[in-house]
Amino acid sequence: MITTPLYRIVAAARQHIVGVRLGSPGAGLVIAALLGACGTDDPDTQTPTTSLLMPQVVLAPGQETTQCVVLELPNETPQVLRRIRSVISHGSHHLIAYRVPDGTPLQPEPAPCQAFADVINGASPVIIAESAESEVVYPDGVGLALKAHQLIKLEEHFLNPGDAAINGSGTVEFTLVEPQPSMLLANLMLWGPQQFAIEPHKTGSADYAHEVSAGMKVFGLTTHEHKFGTLATVELATTATGQATELYRNADWEHPPLKSFDPPLAFDGTQSLRLHCEWLNTTNDIVPFGISAATNEMCFFWAYYYPSQGFQQCAEQGCRIRVE
Repeated sequence: MITTPLYRIVAAARQHIVGVRLGSPGAGLVIAALLGACGTDDPDTQTPTTSLLMPQVVLAPGQETTQCVVLELPNETPQVLRRIRSVISHGSHHLIAYRVPDGTPLQPEPAPCQAFADVINGASPVIIAESAESEVVYPDGVGLALKAHQLIKLEEHFLNPGDAAINGSGTVEFTLVEPQPSMLLANLMLWGPQQFAIEPHKTGSADYAHEVSAGMKVFGLTTHEHKFGTLATVELATTATGQATELYRNADWEHPPLKSFDPPLAFDGTQSLRLHCEWLNTTNDIVPFGISAATNEMCFFWAYYYPSQGFQQCAEQGCRIRVE
C-alpha cells in the first residue's frame, strides 16, 4: 500500500526502480504491474504503474549532454494520470517527460537533443524533475489527460562535474486511471524572463510577473536556475512591483524543492505570480540566458494547476498556450 495525503508533491533522495525491464538494453520500457485495485481514482491504492526508462548514458569527466528517447505507454484506451514519480541518477541536471503528438517516430535509444527545445516550442510537459526523486499526486478528482498509447518523450540533461566517468539514467512512473465525467483536467504553466545577462564577476538579477487567469487553482510549483543561481523566489502579488506575499524561496539551484499547496492557491483574475532570480557570475565571461548548465543561466518557475486552460509558456515576448 502506498500511503499519501490527499495530494502531495515531494522530493526525496531514494534511488530505485521497481519493475522488469523488457527487451534489449535500449528498449527503455518497464512495466510494473502492482497487483491491487484497478480503475480507481485513488492513487493511494495499488493501481498498476507503468514505467518508462531512459537507458544508461556514459558520461565522460566534464561532459555535458542532453539525450532524448520517445516511448509509447501501453494503455489501450484514453486514461487520466493521477500520479507521476521520477528517479534520476547522479549527473542528471533535470529530466522532462512530454506528451508528444501522434505520429512522432519512436526512438528507444538515447540520442542527442536540445535541452528545453520542446518546452520553448510549446510542447506539453508532464513533469520536470530536478531532484533525485520527485513525485506529483494530483488532488482528488483531478488528473492529466493521456491518449491511448500515449507517446512520451523523455529528455534528460546530464552534466558530469567530476574527474571520473559516471553512468546517467532516469525513470518515470505513471499511475493511470479510467476517465470519469466529473474529473477535472490539470496542466502546467512555465513562466520566466529570457532577456538578461550577468556581467563577469558581478551579481545579477531578473524579474518576471504575469497575471493568473481567473478560475485557476495552483497546487504545486518549483523554480529553475543554473549553477550561478543564488536565489529564486515566487510571490503572490496584485501589481508587478507592489507589496506581495512570498510563496516560495530557494537558494539551492541544483535541487530546488517542489512545494505543494493544500488548499490550492485560487485565483480570481486580479492576482499575479511574480518571479525573482539572483546570480553570482564567477567567470571572466558574460553569462546570458541559454540552455547550457555550464555557461548559461535560466530563470523560470513551473506550476501544476487545474482546471486546464492548456500548457502555458510565458516570457517577455508574451504567452504561448498549447491546448490539447
